[in-house]
Amino acid sequence: MGLITRRRLLALTGTTFAGAASAAAYAFRFEPQWFEVTEHEIPTRWLRKGNRIRLLHLSDFHARPIPLDWIEAAIELGKETKPDLIVLTGDYVTDRVHPELGVYAKLIRKLVDVAPTFGSMGNHDGGRWADLKNRYDSSEILRGMLADAGVVVPHNAHVEQQVAGERVQIVGIGDHWAKEQNAPLAFKALPRQADCLRIVMSHNPDTKAILQYFSWELMLSGHTHGGQVVIPGFGPPILPVNDKRYYEGLHVYQGRRLYITRGVGGVMGGVRFNCRPEITVLDLVPGESPEELTESRPRRSNT
Repeated sequence: MGLITRRRLLALTGTTFAGAASAAAYAFRFEPQWFEVTEHEIPTRWLRKGNRIRLLHLSDFHARPIPLDWIEAAIELGKETKPDLIVLTGDYVTDRVHPELGVYAKLIRKLVDVAPTFGSMGNHDGGRWADLKNRYDSSEILRGMLADAGVVVPHNAHVEQQVAGERVQIVGIGDHWAKEQNAPLAFKALPRQADCLRIVMSHNPDTKAILQYFSWELMLSGHTHGGQVVIPGFGPPILPVNDKRYYEGLHVYQGRRLYITRGVGGVMGGVRFNCRPEITVLDLVPGESPEELTESRPRRSNT
């Protein structure tokens, strides 16, 4: 091999820097705005034959640093799916509330104007974890913002809603890291065995270990962002969950469905690589619930 000349070294260095700059631009600017709409069909024994409930699941907006116009783009895509029911599963902000809080509430109201919208809280939204990070010692402020937007937030509580002519019970669990979860309170006064479709909103999928002792059919979570950065052949180097089998997508857990969305925004400036932000559509249809642990690929995914 010949000696590397100064000119050649500068050329190689320039190429390397250009490649790194392009990769950084892709990961910080392009992929975080390249939303993917995924659709899954989920059977449930509680729906009448021929009926269907289209559920839109959004999570992890992470306003600040994620710009509100990025969040608005995700909301508009979600609206286009024509949902019957909308569920938001936490981390509406990353840091303390910014001056655009009223604008943010009006933005989220766009979802409420389309379909009944319910929300649960995440670790960034307040509680012990957020307080340690010099954020909020309670999720009360963010719950108030959602209430102003018209979102129903059953915080460690449950509500019942008629959706497409079907009874649906929606149970909201406080965040696991925030130490605000209280499953016994959330399920209090509900029949021990569900007598209609029962959906649980819980930001952190690790909560399933606690919730396994209660009766529900579908649990919706976020929190992981799908890893945000997924290295081909290796996977995500960082996952903020104990049970790393469950960090993205549709799973069967003890005969019940668990969906973990990759979310709309993210932390670390919102960087994403090989892990596009997700707008999730779940079509609930009549059928039997599965009994074995499997993973399901989306029926359709926009690319």
